[in-house]
Amino acid sequence: MTGTRIVLTADRTLMSEYGGTIFLGFFASAPRELFPAENWLYGHFLCPPVHVSRPNGEPLRAPVGLRKIEAGLLTYGFGRGEIAITDPDCLDRAIGGDTKVIGVTTMDPRGLGLVISTYTPLLGGKEAYKSHAFRDLMNKKVPQHNRP
Repeated sequence: MTGTRIVLTADRTLMSEYGGTIFLGFFASAPRELFPAENWLYGHFLCPPVHVSRPNGEPLRAPVGLRKIEAGLLTYGFGRGEIAITDPDCLDRAIGGDTKVIGVTTMDPRGLGLVISTYTPLLGGKEAYKSHAFRDLMNKKVPQHNRP
């Protein structure tokens, strides 16, 4: 695969529908120590991946911020085939030699916001799952070459 020209993604905490239950989304601010990233309960029940049905890893539904960026790019002349919104676990399907831009969206990646900085220590943790998910995405899944 040659790759999509523009690839847009988000960390796992934003690229989940939390089983259709809005309150499960609060677990993204929970301490990672309660639910390690590798924990089956967290990954499959509390923060399950979105359903991916397209070959390049593009989900049917994605965060509204990514869809707005996609709409803007389409409005300003990029073709639909040049843009892929991709699940973070499927980046290898969309990124290739023709990829020029990888856009990543996140929310409070360092865990400094009010909810995380209050909720995580209150439950005895050091790092929220949301912070871990962003760092994991940047360190393990987004290609490391050609970074500024």
